[in-house]
Amino acid sequence: MMGTASKPLACPKCGSAQITAHGKRYALYPAGCVMLLALPLAWLHRTSAPYDFECRSCAQRFSRRTLPARIAYGSLWLGIVLIVLWFVMKLAGF
Repeated sequence: MMGTASKPLACPKCGSAQITAHGKRYALYPAGCVMLLALPLAWLHRTSAPYDFECRSCAQRFSRRTLPARIAYGSLWLGIVLIVLWFVMKLAGF
């Protein structure tokens, strides 16, 4: 079971600490990311996936990202924003 060291993982619905980990959830790789910078972006995409959990008391399913996953997720979005800004600046003639 994954959780943070500062506070135990609890169900967001009922508050129970009886949690079952189901592993990471992976989405399909965006085609543009794979075409532009395949390996680094694919690695960041895979790293940023959240862990899925289920409360054994009330069957509520929820997910949490670890700190490295949050950093990778932020890096993905920062990269996308920088690529879009670069493209817009190129179109504008800068």
